[in-house]
Amino acid sequence: MAKTGFEEYRTAGDADRVVILDILISFRGADSKIKATRTKEEAKALADEVLHKFTTERMSFTELAEFHSDHRHPATGQLTYIYSLTNYGVKPKPVGEYAREQLHTGWGDVAFGLRLGGAVVAAHSMRESAVNGRAMLPDGWHVMYRAK
Repeated sequence: MAKTGFEEYRTAGDADRVVILDILISFRGADSKIKATRTKEEAKALADEVLHKFTTERMSFTELAEFHSDHRHPATGQLTYIYSLTNYGVKPKPVGEYAREQLHTGWGDVAFGLRLGGAVVAAHSMRESAVNGRAMLPDGWHVMYRAK
């Protein structure tokens, strides 16, 4: 395992790799690249509703993402919601995986903190991370599900 300097932030139960499905519910002013019109409060309520529809009503995460997610690929405009991730110290595959070090700290913490099959609304926060100085989850609320 290559040393990255982040190994001290891993816990014994952390997986080396996870696959996360993510629905971003943004709001006006959260991210200049996303043209959301809803308020922060409306975004939070929608994120809670989407989580409820997925976990309780058993609606398809893909369909919920297609209808509700504000996260689109910057070049193509296509929906992006499936993320294959490697943990600190694990080298990602050349194509299709992201290293945890590349993520907003809060997003990575939630992703690797979820149990397999777990789903949660990750809170919006502009707080800076002590680990790498990046904002935690600056672009809105995230409905996250650990698929693998």
